[in-house]
Amino acid sequence: MPTYLTSESGIYRFTGVNSLLDVVKYAFAGFVKRVTGTYHDREVSAVIGAALQNSDYHMEAHRFWRKRMYDRLERTVPAVALALQAANTVLLE
Repeated sequence: MPTYLTSESGIYRFTGVNSLLDVVKYAFAGFVKRVTGTYHDREVSAVIGAALQNSDYHMEAHRFWRKRMYDRLERTVPAVALALQAANTVLLE
């Protein structure tokens, strides 16, 4: 893993956020938004909550996270969502 992603300060310098989990949430939410044209907070939160094994991560929690973090990450690391979109496109071919 690149050294700039191995510490919280490195993640912050690269993305503007302190958590790699926020970057991963953005990647999935951004992918869904790009493919479908809408956020699908209920469905995205269900997948994220299941992946985290966290039943407290529900649509309202995800919407709150998205309103705080999505635009910042869209400006700093749009490539992570674009990478998922590209992988999806290849898999659909």
